[in-house]
Amino acid sequence: MLAEAHVVLDFQRYLLAKRTVDDRAMNGCVWEAFTAWLGARPGQGQAELLEIGAGVGTMLERLVARGVLARGAYTAVDADPGNTLRARERLGLWAGARGAIVREEGPRQQRIIGEHMDVQASFVTGEALHFARLHAGRQAWDALLAHAFLDLVNLSRALAALKPLIRPAGVMYATLNFDGDTIFQPDVDAALEQPILAAYHRTMDERRVDGQPSGEARTGRHLFGELATAGYELIEAGASDWVVVPRHGAYPADEAYFLRFIVSTVVQAVSGQVDVPQESLEQWANVRMQQIERCELIYIAHQLDVLARAP
Repeated sequence: MLAEAHVVLDFQRYLLAKRTVDDRAMNGCVWEAFTAWLGARPGQGQAELLEIGAGVGTMLERLVARGVLARGAYTAVDADPGNTLRARERLGLWAGARGAIVREEGPRQQRIIGEHMDVQASFVTGEALHFARLHAGRQAWDALLAHAFLDLVNLSRALAALKPLIRPAGVMYATLNFDGDTIFQPDVDAALEQPILAAYHRTMDERRVDGQPSGEARTGRHLFGELATAGYELIEAGASDWVVVPRHGAYPADEAYFLRFIVSTVVQAVSGQVDVPQESLEQWANVRMQQIERCELIYIAHQLDVLARAP
């Protein structure tokens, strides 16, 4: 029986559980290039940043906690109203725990005021490309952030749609773009696992939203050419692999939940594929879930970070 892999897992808990995984993964050179650009960006006034697919607000918390965004405005867009609500709730608790004052300034806005911070955060529920079409020619930001997002959409269409949202000489900071490699250790029977992972990657290439292609398994490597075609200038790039390894007999933070979610995601994506027998999928998932319970499973996903200047 594949009981545990069939459990409906909490996506918001997954987004929170992967924060520590993301913190380790994000490429330091690309991060430093982005923060350096923010500190020396063209123009005057406070930085205005836009994040698409913002989830529950962990990137905003990361920027403020590290002192990268001490003063400015941040607009967070996510298609899931539950994520938007959770982001607002979490931001208030997160800032309050650090001695800051969180002031409600409207139905979608909060202002974080502290000794060394003054950040206005706006939360918008909406699909990213629809948001882009609504705001093209009407509003633009200094930087656009896409965290673990571009591999879920049609890359060429997304880059073209998002470009008008970035001010001239502004930047796109695109992180955790999947690039085709999923690794689980220790090894199991290759004849069992390889067809499952091949089918899993194929589901990314075949994903459709409203009848249109949406995402692919090798977004990371294709991003360079697509950025150039869309007129962006590469500033910095580097690997940002997810690597989850148990330490001293346990996983850090809530990363065991993160792993269970990943295994469950593979199962749900591959289930019903004609070249993967259900019995084989169940056998594989049960082995991997048991390894998580024993704190034995190691997981690696190859990804790339990119910082590019808009025309």
